[in-house]
Amino acid sequence: MTAGNRIILLFSLAVSCFAQAFISPEDTRVLNERKPRRDFSCRLRRQSPMLGFDLRYLAGWQATMKPQEFQPAGDRLRVVIRVMPEKEGNRPLSLADSLTLPSRDRMGGREIMISGGFALGEGRYQVDWLVRDGRDRYCSSHWSIEVKGGGDFRLAIAPHTATPINPGRGRRGAAPEPAPADNGGRKFKIKILANFSNTNPRRSTLNMQDALAVASILRTVAREPRFDKLTLVAFNMQEERVIYESGETTRIDFGALGEAISGLQLGVIDYERYADKNSGTKFLTRLLSAHLDPRAHSADAVLVVGPKLFLDKKVPKEATEALSGAAAPVFYLNYVASPRMMPWRDTMGSAVRTYGGKEFRITYPKQLAEALGEMLRQLDETKLTGG
Repeated sequence: MTAGNRIILLFSLAVSCFAQAFISPEDTRVLNERKPRRDFSCRLRRQSPMLGFDLRYLAGWQATMKPQEFQPAGDRLRVVIRVMPEKEGNRPLSLADSLTLPSRDRMGGREIMISGGFALGEGRYQVDWLVRDGRDRYCSSHWSIEVKGGGDFRLAIAPHTATPINPGRGRRGAAPEPAPADNGGRKFKIKILANFSNTNPRRSTLNMQDALAVASILRTVAREPRFDKLTLVAFNMQEERVIYESGETTRIDFGALGEAISGLQLGVIDYERYADKNSGTKFLTRLLSAHLDPRAHSADAVLVVGPKLFLDKKVPKEATEALSGAAAPVFYLNYVASPRMMPWRDTMGSAVRTYGGKEFRITYPKQLAEALGEMLRQLDETKLTGG
């Protein structure tokens, strides 16, 4: 491992681990001062609000620190963030979490990264953030955010309102997403392959915007009342492994998913994978072969969700042809943040096309709504024809 590798101790932008919390008087004093503190070195990067596909604005932050700043035998960090609507009469959102740092030797010189996020309605907000170590030293920052509304869309969160990204505690065992309302119509069982990876494989931390977008798409899919049974398989291409797999369920446990994502260590290089230039293609081939094979599931449809994925070599044609024409249709919800910068079909899109599947390129909420509508129409037609 090199000194540039990072250990991700908290991951929360897509599935927040932070909870509503009591803030101690001393922490409150630091927040209220609104003067940046740097008792130890830390770098803070803010994520500007972006409209999620679940029609909530999502904002966040990411802080990076060096283990040399903390006690050699280990330390304790307390992270607190307060989001205050500027309009009077609206309640602030206070989120906090604590974590124990391993010893400096165990971290091996890797940087510490912590991240968090929150959801916003239209309005202006004051954000006050701090991290405190076991010796009561602080790193703090303060900034303002403005959300101007959803344009043609009615936001799913009230104006001048800040909430956690994930309802409830956000950890394994927390209350999952509410069950969708039953609007009638045929019900479908779907399998979801969610790609929590970077388009750029050399990036050593998970891209916050892509992670937010994928999680937001998953929330929207899970809230579709006609999808009454779900199976989720989340994977990462940099580590070439399935990071989370649920059984058949009616809701997605975003707390459990968040814990799985927190285990990613993208800066750690596996020599065998590095030496094999086609290892990514081999992993993707095995993944698709295992989960698209109709003998391996009873789903009415398979959804692949993720950002652009580019590998040096495509999935072998013979591998995809062996499973093409399967009974369950395959859909690819491909999140594209900048269509003009990446207009090309990616490796996953090429594979899905060979399977006989359909790709939807998603940049805006309207495009996701249209894609879901078309998917349901195709599934209805498949049911009617006895497919």
